[in-house]
Amino acid sequence: MAAPAIQAVGTGVGASGAAGSPNWPSHVADDWGVLLVVTANEAITLSTPAGFSELATYSPQSTGAAGGATNASVRLAVFLCKATSGAMGAPTVANPGNHSWSVIFTVRGADLTTPYDVANGSVEASQVSGAGLTVAPAVVTTGVDRLVVAIVAEGQGNGNQFTTWANADLAGVNESFDTGTSAGSNSGAAVAYGTKATAGSVGAWTATKSSASALASITIAFKPPIVTTALAGRIRV
Repeated sequence: MAAPAIQAVGTGVGASGAAGSPNWPSHVADDWGVLLVVTANEAITLSTPAGFSELATYSPQSTGAAGGATNASVRLAVFLCKATSGAMGAPTVANPGNHSWSVIFTVRGADLTTPYDVANGSVEASQVSGAGLTVAPAVVTTGVDRLVVAIVAEGQGNGNQFTTWANADLAGVNESFDTGTSAGSNSGAAVAYGTKATAGSVGAWTATKSSASALASITIAFKPPIVTTALAGRIRV
């Protein structure tokens, strides 16, 4: 059994005082689309969901005044959709007021019914920068071969905000993308990932951040399909 993997990343869409509609990147049936939407702590809704449903319990994460100043206000929401073909339609993010930034990335090889094992969310209300910052929360996985993804939204919006990602509990830690928009009061997001072969604790993520801003983050552990094998008349999971 192999851990799921991030397959492709779409083009981010920044919208100031208007709706945004990010397209899927290249995909096939049974890939999971992961839609990230970031605002200046204004409400996030999909006027056209196109099959996307919001992550339960831990989305959204937010801090700061609604429509607040650059760097101080941020809201992150995450939505999931299983592709039923290689030509999925784009969702539409309703106009929140100041601006939104949205992007879809795909995960391949996750369970087709419930793609993730556990998730967690956190915020950093202070405007932080520098080395060794805690940028995304810990989780405790319950099975083998998890893809653990850190999604971190921030209020700078000019991208290239994060370097030196670290998580000692994971193998192959790497960054998938780090970008954003200058629309409205600015915002952006970065995604990093690693794999965990065995069940257990995954500590908080750390990274270096170049410019000070508040943070909103969600960690998700994607799981592979459950495999059943018939042995001596029994089903083994």
